[in-house]
Amino acid sequence: MITLITDHKRTGRTPPRDPGSPSQLRHYQMCEHLANERTHLAYVRASVLLICLGVTMNRVALGVQELGRRRSALLATLEEVGVGVLLYGLVTIAIAHFRYHAVMRAIDRLAFRPPHRAADLFSASVLVAALLGVLWLLSS
Repeated sequence: MITLITDHKRTGRTPPRDPGSPSQLRHYQMCEHLANERTHLAYVRASVLLICLGVTMNRVALGVQELGRRRSALLATLEEVGVGVLLYGLVTIAIAHFRYHAVMRAIDRLAFRPPHRAADLFSASVLVAALLGVLWLLSS
């Protein structure tokens, strides 16, 4: 059953009481589509952040190496880590794109199920990246 909460005092309208009515179904779908779009935008923001961070790490490492006129192992590793973070951001935005469209189709079919595997995959990838970062910091 679909339950809608509206401010009928503000709009002067009350929603239809029939839970299977087309207007309530459309309202439900619109709310779900808007939530899907907000989630997609959160993925996009995170991806842009990762891409910017990767480029910044790479360029800072190269700039410091040019200023010092020597190539240290730490700065070389930082260059590579920057490229890895940038690639992680690119993969994240690609996954977000496909997820957005898959969820959009599922909402339209009224067959949406939360993507538990995708959440587990992203959580695991962030955990692995954090553990690698800790190991890298401890080895320096």
